[in-house]
Amino acid sequence: MKNYLFLIALTITMISAQIANAQTASIASNPNPANICFGQGTNVSLTATGVGAIVMGYAWSNGGNTQAINVSPLVTTTYTVTITFMGGATANASQTVNVIPAPTPTITSVPVVPTICAGQTVQLNTSTADSYQWYLNGSTIPGATSQNYTASSAGTYKVYVVVGSCSGFSANTVVIINPLPVANVTPNSSQQLCWGTSVTLTANPGVGYTYQWKFSPNGLAPWNNIVGETNQTYVANLSGYVGVEVTLNGCTKTSY
Repeated sequence: MKNYLFLIALTITMISAQIANAQTASIASNPNPANICFGQGTNVSLTATGVGAIVMGYAWSNGGNTQAINVSPLVTTTYTVTITFMGGATANASQTVNVIPAPTPTITSVPVVPTICAGQTVQLNTSTADSYQWYLNGSTIPGATSQNYTASSAGTYKVYVVVGSCSGFSANTVVIINPLPVANVTPNSSQQLCWGTSVTLTANPGVGYTYQWKFSPNGLAPWNNIVGETNQTYVANLSGYVGVEVTLNGCTKTSY
């Protein structure tokens, strides 16, 4: 009789152990994987599931007591849930929510200093990402969705990039386009001179202008510098073609 009772007790203990072992907890995340972008207001929904018996309650490590919680940590954080089943058994599960830094693209330019002359362009380049959108003066540039952009207009440029599920803007890059100077010569028509006479040629004035007078025997390239002739006026006494090269802020224009 004692052996019989012992076997019954042992069987009950084994069944109870099997039931306890069958009670498990798990966590599902949305999105999956459980990644969010720092500073972009996104969150992750964590949903706990208990298997093996009737669930009586949930206790999350952040203080939540419902089956599902929404979290938006500032740093990568692991959340643990303890599920209590009917009869008092418990089971635990954990889920790590990864906080990914937002991308911070940079812009480089060719030329390095994005100051150019009218008619020229600046090549703007940014770091590698999954997608791109360039902006000029705060507005999207239609079709500018490549890693590089050729800028031909003055203004403030920035680029918006997406890396995985995160996105971010670059700092502003200002492109400056300097106007070309005016290069006219007075008189601007052919002048016939007698031997030993001369004609005074005058280039248009301008604040900050510098001048270099040029000569060509037939009006075709090459045009060669007339040594030492860097004033606004030039006294011509040779047969041939004379023009002027005018420079302002590194931008050059010729009269020929």
